[in-house]
This record gives sequence, C-alpha cells and structure tokens, in this order.
Amino acid sequence: MQKATPVCLTIAFLAFASGHGQTGHTKKMDVRVMPDEVRTFCSPNKKCVLTIKTLDHWKTPRPQASLSVDGSQVWIFVIQNWHGPKTASVTNTGNVVLFDEWPNIKSDLAVTLISDKGKAKRVWTFDQVRSIANASANDITQNAKIGNWLGGMPAVRSETVQFAMAKVRLILDIAKQSIVVSK
Repeated sequence: MQKATPVCLTIAFLAFASGHGQTGHTKKMDVRVMPDEVRTFCSPNKKCVLTIKTLDHWKTPRPQASLSVDGSQVWIFVIQNWHGPKTASVTNTGNVVLFDEWPNIKSDLAVTLISDKGKAKRVWTFDQVRSIANASANDITQNAKIGNWLGGMPAVRSETVQFAMAKVRLILDIAKQSIVVSK
C-alpha cells in the first residue's frame, strides 16, 4: 500500500456579513457557513495528521475523525462535535485536542483530549474552561477571535497545548490531563 503524503493546511477562520441593497436599504441575510467537507490538522513535525470529514455532505452533523502517523491510519471514529471542531491541535506523539464545535454555541465539548490510541481521555465544557480562566462573559466575547470564545489559534509546545480565553493564556498538559492558567 502506498503511503499518502499529508497536505497540511492552515485553516483560516473568516467572519463575514452579507447584505444586498435595494433603493438604499440593506437586507440582512441569514447565512449558515458550513465547514469544508475535509479538514486536516498536522503535528508540528508533520508526521501526525488529523483528518475531519463529513461522510454525507453535512446532511448529518457528526463528522468522522481519523489520525494517521507517517501515512498509516492509527484510528478512526465519528466524533460528537457538531459539524466538527472549530479547530484542533495534534502533538508530535499523536495526541489530539479538539476545540469547540462548529456552531457558535455554549458547548459541552469546549475542549476534548483524545489519546494517540484514539481514546477520549478528558472533556471540558465551556463553563469549566471559563471557570479555570476566571473570565467574565463580557471579556470572553470582546476577546474572541475564533468562534465565540477562543482567543486565537492554539499552539502545540511539546506535550502541551496553549490556548487563550479572554486574554488569559491557558495550558493543557497532555500527561496530567489538566488545564491551568499560564504563569
């Protein structure tokens, strides 16, 4: 079997408004932006590749996630994140962190840690992450850059993943399965 060469993409998150004017009036349109049908997220060394994809062109909201290491598939299953995560991080050892769900909702799946073997190790709700960050709803809303709470793209640092909520830098320690405020 030939190994697939991973193509690692940087996912750009776009916020936009659409309106069509007639005689000087703007008609607001309700636009539902769906994620791409296939999205990939790579580890810093590019050897571990997470693929999130719809199996039915988003007729159902639960996508399939799979992890490949050096081109060989390690695990595959349907994830619970509605239309997939907003973004994800992959460590060089194949641990995966899913952030949020595609719709801007107060999610019970704010942060999901999946082991390199494909086992969900720990899940944090939006309220749990908010409590760790000790952030007000106003601060979260004003500083959100991705979705309704992420303060920017998460960053993998060895076996930790750093991310922000309301200008508070948080660190997810993979080994300890814990999120703490960065000092």
